[in-house]
Amino acid sequence: KERFGPRTYLAHRYFLSDDFTAEVDMDVRPLGPEYMDEPDAQHFGELSFRIKDLQVSAYAIPEVGMRLSWRYIQDNGTEEVGNSAQDLENLTADEMPVPAKRPFRVRLQLKRRNGGVMVEGFVNNARFARKMLQGFEGRVAKVAMGCRNLSCSFSDLTVQGYLVDRPKRPVAGAQQ
Repeated sequence: KERFGPRTYLAHRYFLSDDFTAEVDMDVRPLGPEYMDEPDAQHFGELSFRIKDLQVSAYAIPEVGMRLSWRYIQDNGTEEVGNSAQDLENLTADEMPVPAKRPFRVRLQLKRRNGGVMVEGFVNNARFARKMLQGFEGRVAKVAMGCRNLSCSFSDLTVQGYLVDRPKRPVAGAQQ
């Protein structure tokens, strides 16, 4: 069992978006009295598939609920950004509160489908959101767990997927 302070993220290996599943037992609680709480600050625990300019996350937001969010750039340069609370047109599951019984099991699952990658978020094996991300095939990212303005614990992380090489970044000034 690991404890992480606010705004701490972990990531180790690179995985392919076409067939990826990460699960972790998560607990999120208010910070202790030694921390000053900012009422307008973000408060969440997170399990994500992310690198610079690409993120798909399952969030536990106390007193708000479970959320799925995404941010990536299409091949044509268009940025795709959204979350399950705002994407009411494509909402396929009921709003789900953060479970009262702690810890709870969070799963983030990505599966390649025709036309994109289906992303699903689960808590205690119940799906809370799903979204088809067009043009998300073949993306590479790391597993990350994070906590912002809460006391969080994560344990029993399991990851299934294809390990791949770190994506190559363009070199400044290089001709393409």
